[in-house]
Formats: sequence, structure tokens, C-alpha cells
Amino acid sequence: MDFAARRATAIETATPNWQRAEAERASALALGKPLRELEQTISNAAIGDKAALHAQLRELKTRQQAHEAAAKAAQAEGDAFYWPIYNLDLKNPHAAEGLEHADPKDLVAAMRAGEEDVLRLLSEIEALVAEVQG
Repeated sequence: MDFAARRATAIETATPNWQRAEAERASALALGKPLRELEQTISNAAIGDKAALHAQLRELKTRQQAHEAAAKAAQAEGDAFYWPIYNLDLKNPHAAEGLEHADPKDLVAAMRAGEEDVLRLLSEIEALVAEVQG
């Protein structure tokens, strides 16, 4: 399966989780205004009424935190499907099969042979230069 197909599949699988996360974030955000209004009501309320209002405030904050936690969990679930497609440790499907490392002695011999070829070519160039100048 090529990367584009893996990405499309990952997005398709992750999207419902991301949508649920977005809905939970919206629900948590929607509780912000009632929380602020209740806090304002508490500050203006008589001392005897504050205990019941504080209980309502705690309940609203608990609901908001639950929505935030659910959003975080849903986002993580979606991300768990999506981000692994970018794992650089995955095997390259286009890599040459059977690629083996050469013996260090063979590498040194190949480098020396290459060096000898370079020196031979330099000698030929020097001879040509001397011939042209002479």
C-alpha cells in the first residue's frame, strides 16, 4: 500500500474521533458563559444563597472538565490512527533486496584500486600537458 492510500485510510479512520473531540471541546466551551454568569451571580448573592450557588458552580466545572477530558481522549484516539503513518522506521518498500554490507578489507581494497586509477589518470594528463607545452 502506498503512502497516499495509507494516509487516506488513516484520515478516514481518525476523522470520527477528531469530530467527537471537536464536539466535546465545543461543549466545554459552551459551558464557559454559564460559568461566568454563575460566578457573577455568586458575587452578587446574599450569603445564605451562596452555598447552593457554589454547588451549582462545582457541578458546571465538573461537567466542563469531563468534556475537556473526553475531547483530549478522542483527539488522542484519532491521532493514534493518523500519526503512525509518518513513522520513519517503517520498511522502505522500494529498497533493494539483499543489500549487504561489504567486508571492510574489501572496501579498503576498492578504495586503493580507485586511488590507483586516479593516479594513473593524473599521470596521463601530466604527459598530455607536457606534450602540448613541449
